[in-house]
Amino acid sequence: MVSQKVSEALQQIAGSAEKQQGYATLLSNAQFSSTPAELPDDLIAIIDAIFADSLGIVATRSLAALFVDALKTVKSNEAKITVGERALQTFGAQSSSFEEQNAQIRELMASAYEEEEDYLLAAKILAGIPLESSQRKVTNEEKVKCWIRITRNYLEVDDTTLAEQFLNKAKNLIYTVPDRDLNLHFKLSQARIQDARRDFLAAAQGYQDISFLTVIAEEELWP
Repeated sequence: MVSQKVSEALQQIAGSAEKQQGYATLLSNAQFSSTPAELPDDLIAIIDAIFADSLGIVATRSLAALFVDALKTVKSNEAKITVGERALQTFGAQSSSFEEQNAQIRELMASAYEEEEDYLLAAKILAGIPLESSQRKVTNEEKVKCWIRITRNYLEVDDTTLAEQFLNKAKNLIYTVPDRDLNLHFKLSQARIQDARRDFLAAAQGYQDISFLTVIAEEELWP
């Protein structure tokens, strides 16, 4: 249920000539004016009102960015997922105009799913992030990071088929990425897939190579 404060604020904004500023102030203050229990419903009410107002793409995109910042303050994983789902639905057919916010919300939802150990849904929500688009510049490192994260989530539910599918995407670009951690996680994921496919010799060699490095925690080396 929407809090009285936010309900009254939305009514005031509806009759205001400075709607963008009104929504911006409301979003910036949401974590302070709403209790943790009220915040999820309040954020849903605010994002619904913003899109219902048809403020124009530039203003709406700016407010969507503030909405993402407010969503980060939601403590409950369940609430974060619920609000995130509503936001993605609200973007709807206009999602191509909000690709950056779409990606950020999906990453927040994925983190919430991972904390709840719902790795399958984490993988699926990450797979919806637009990585190839003229509207949003994504570096090779960001692409590889996303694909490896999806791979690792699928491996957590023993779906090596889909895990390998996304690892193969990363394989085409990993040579361009200097980040040591990402390269290690790529090798680890590759070894785990080889292990699952009973290619034990290749997997053993992969684990041995990784075992000489200390960047990845020991418990991750031997799943």
